[in-house]
Amino acid sequence: MPRAPTEKVVLDPERITKAELRYSTKHRKFFAIFVSVLFFVATVFLIMINIGSVSNKRGLTDLYFFKLNVTDVVPSSTPNAVLVNSLARTLGLHDYYQVGMWTYCEGYNQGGIADCSKPRLEYWFNPVEIILSELLAGATISLPAEVTKYLHIIRIASQVMFGCFFASTMTSFVLVFLAPIALLSKLWTIPICIFALLSAIATVVGAGISTGMWYLFKHYIKVYAEDINITADVGKLMEAFEWIAAGSALFGALFLMGLMCCGTSRRDIKTGRRISRSRYRRKFVGSDGAADMPSQRKWFGGKRRAVKA
Repeated sequence: MPRAPTEKVVLDPERITKAELRYSTKHRKFFAIFVSVLFFVATVFLIMINIGSVSNKRGLTDLYFFKLNVTDVVPSSTPNAVLVNSLARTLGLHDYYQVGMWTYCEGYNQGGIADCSKPRLEYWFNPVEIILSELLAGATISLPAEVTKYLHIIRIASQVMFGCFFASTMTSFVLVFLAPIALLSKLWTIPICIFALLSAIATVVGAGISTGMWYLFKHYIKVYAEDINITADVGKLMEAFEWIAAGSALFGALFLMGLMCCGTSRRDIKTGRRISRSRYRRKFVGSDGAADMPSQRKWFGGKRRAVKA
């Protein structure tokens, strides 16, 4: 038999109560708030990435992208290497140098961070310049050419990473307040979703560039600077913060994409495109509790049974 046409329900938007509106949009409200929380999490971790190693205050020095250890810069094959290493400190070298987003810090293994450089925009880490500038006159360290050739890649990648993380920090913070607007209308969700996708892409790209760049630099140090006993390490805590922020932003953008087509918005109820759940029951559910509404076919051809209240 042909399917019975579904009766179109026309309601007066002015008679919709606030309780009906809240009840009918509660699921969309939940996901809108959840998206806002995701971008709040992304903002918090992005801020931590921004302030990592920006000064020698306790806690901030534990956050770094990359650490270069020059404690044993003199080859171990040199006689009296321990004495020479102690002498190397008197030449101006620190035991290690660690990199943040805005600056770098230098310190000693026993004394911790001694000082940090002044923060500046689009900072990139140039270990050759730093080490040579701290050596006293007449002292030299021969760094491998393969390591110095990689510096131009660090400069470009660091500037792109800086721009991505800086932009994503600002946009994620704004999206904390924009995401709940998706509750009002699916139309308004579209530009917010595009904005969220751009923010998520910037965060993921920044995290990817940072992870690839520093692990590749560590590889170059290990392969080509082993003879002069320079070692390197990637900051695990900073790496974890990067990908937590990237994952939160990406999932937030994906949930906003779902809200563009799913979930009843307030505008749907007020314009009559969707009927509120309480009115749906009052119109179709009789006093005996059986749903007296047009029959609808299920996927496999069977008819839906009457629903008890």
